[in-house]
Amino acid sequence: MVTRRRFVLVLGAGALTPYSSFAQQTKVRRVGFLSLDTARSDAGQSALEQFPAALAKLGYGEGRNLAIDWRWADGRTADLRGLATELVRAGVDVIVARTNDPIRAAKFTV
Repeated sequence: MVTRRRFVLVLGAGALTPYSSFAQQTKVRRVGFLSLDTARSDAGQSALEQFPAALAKLGYGEGRNLAIDWRWADGRTADLRGLATELVRAGVDVIVARTNDPIRAAKFTV
């Protein structure tokens, strides 16, 4: 009787395993990064390295539970609003901007 009960318990636990692991999956957060800089500049390279590293300290990792959409204006302030609009249309959860011009562009796009 004990063996049969153990078999049924193991069988039941095995049937629930796919559902429990599915329930534990976390949503992928989409972050839009908007910058007046170019990705090739020192500031751009710094952001490309430090921003994902800072998010990793909070438990976020690209390809696991995080996707970062990078937008670079290459010094052209006039392009910021269009880039911010692209990020909004892409469905990002949040837009991150470090300086005033990208912040204004994101603020007036949303």
